[in-house]
Amino acid sequence: MIKRALLIGLLALSLSGCVVQSLNPFYTQDIVVAMPAEMKGEWVLNQIVDSKSKDDDVLFMFTEDNLLYQDKAGKYDLRTVYFKMGDQLFVDLVIQSEQPNNRTVRDTLSVHPHSLVKVVLDNNEVQLWWPNAGSLKWLAEEQKVKFFTGPEDVTMGLVLIGETEEIVRFLKNIKDDPDSFGEGAEKWSLKRSAK
Repeated sequence: MIKRALLIGLLALSLSGCVVQSLNPFYTQDIVVAMPAEMKGEWVLNQIVDSKSKDDDVLFMFTEDNLLYQDKAGKYDLRTVYFKMGDQLFVDLVIQSEQPNNRTVRDTLSVHPHSLVKVVLDNNEVQLWWPNAGSLKWLAEEQKVKFFTGPEDVTMGLVLIGETEEIVRFLKNIKDDPDSFGEGAEKWSLKRSAK
């Protein structure tokens, strides 16, 4: 009954097509790691890789178990849990509080599922790779992992609804898939804030 209510709540979300989310965590305790020390502090969006988009008004503040994110749309406090699969680092994000500039009914009814991002540290840069929801949907269908995408007229990305252990097994199987986390992923490049 609770999952049914959450699914109905998810219909209220108008998520970007690149977002991959889950009703349950993307990790189990045995693969959790500490946030890399070099990530701590204030960062700004340098660019979205393979795009001319650049916005210095996007601020990221990484602490041990939180990410404070601020852009023109508002401020968001996200709980972070870092985990490793092989030598790859990922972060599970959940919105703890939000202060959107224009609050809507959707914001009031929002369910805050777990979101998945791959983290790549490269010299003095942090890259956040948002997985390709289309590729993961195809792989989830192939591996019979439970998911939800919403009606055709609602762009929701992919919401995995299986149990945590099932989701972790799925990620371990597809973490090296180049379409899901490589060329098919949207990559945000962050640089240290000059402040």
